[in-house]
Amino acid sequence: MYPSLKTGDLIFFDEHPSGCLRLLTSFIKCCTCSKYSHCAMVYVARGNEKEIADENGYELRQGFPYVMESTVHSCRCGVQMTTLKYYQSRATLYVRRVDTSTDVGDRIQRNALEKYLRYNSYCYDPLPCDWFSVWTKCGCCMWRHSGRLHNPGLFCSAFVGRMVDLDNWEMNSAKDVADAYIPGYGSVEVLDIRA
Repeated sequence: MYPSLKTGDLIFFDEHPSGCLRLLTSFIKCCTCSKYSHCAMVYVARGNEKEIADENGYELRQGFPYVMESTVHSCRCGVQMTTLKYYQSRATLYVRRVDTSTDVGDRIQRNALEKYLRYNSYCYDPLPCDWFSVWTKCGCCMWRHSGRLHNPGLFCSAFVGRMVDLDNWEMNSAKDVADAYIPGYGSVEVLDIRA
């Protein structure tokens, strides 16, 4: 599954959940003026990662793509690693590929696991004020993520922004990450599950 993906690629999710999550996803998309409701970074397991496990606590399977993300899954909340297969039937996926032929892209790919482990203890930050700030672009609450205040909470775009060395408080939605100039990255394209 997804053999064209490599560590460092960015994934954007146009989620189609059911039940009450549909309202939350619609709210996120509306507030951010985007079709994306979530973003993450790909990690293709080497099979020798003793420091981490997937969301079920199993060892990572060599060659399988996972997403490093900040989100809420059942009883887990915060920065975590989830198999990409989890999202296969839940979302339309888009990818922004890392160009490992550039120095920046190569560095991002080489340092992905180390950076993930640095943020692995961070919680998810679901504050409604953040989404209101994104919608209004007022920045009144987003400044908390600029490093001026220690907050061990990250929402998905803030986590991905840090993973690609964009410590920028304006990375407040998946759309911001998709549209931002990020050295070493191409443009967003639909992820073909057969590729």
